[in-house]
Amino acid sequence: MRSLFVLALMSLTLGSTGCMTMDKKLDPVWESLEIPAEFRPLERVRARGNVASKSTLTTIGTTVYVYSLDRFRERYPFMGQRYQAVMRHEQEHARRQLKKGVILWTSKYLVDRDFMWEEEQIGWYYEIKERQRQGLGVIPEAIGETLSNYSNLSGRMISAAKATAWVREVTSGRWTP
Repeated sequence: MRSLFVLALMSLTLGSTGCMTMDKKLDPVWESLEIPAEFRPLERVRARGNVASKSTLTTIGTTVYVYSLDRFRERYPFMGQRYQAVMRHEQEHARRQLKKGVILWTSKYLVDRDFMWEEEQIGWYYEIKERQRQGLGVIPEAIGETLSNYSNLSGRMISAAKATAWVREVTSGRWTP
């Protein structure tokens, strides 16, 4: 039953809203950016406002969905430090989804807060490490606050205090996946 629910949910979120068109100029689903090979299995960033919130990226399989490509380009200039850091995070989600099965991974992520937290820890670990490697600042409280806003169908993933403590563990080298 849960799989059927997830398939229906994915169908609704991934399908076009309103009238479907095959005109690339009229349908934002066709608008996408290629991701460099070093971030494989990721292949593209695609604008889909109905899948992603205005501030987060959502990876499903080999595609990273964003609210707006213009907003994505502003926040993450191509191959800039922030781009590379966030792509490491999304790359890890894609790898794990493909290994477990995209439908199974996504269905569990949507309903199991513990699983969601485990997966976000791994993604954020690689993003934090890339940020450190690039010499970018890592502010545990800011990341903790961001993580405290993540939720799925079961509710909020984690508190800001617990997330911040975890980020401190990562930055000090005491936590690894």
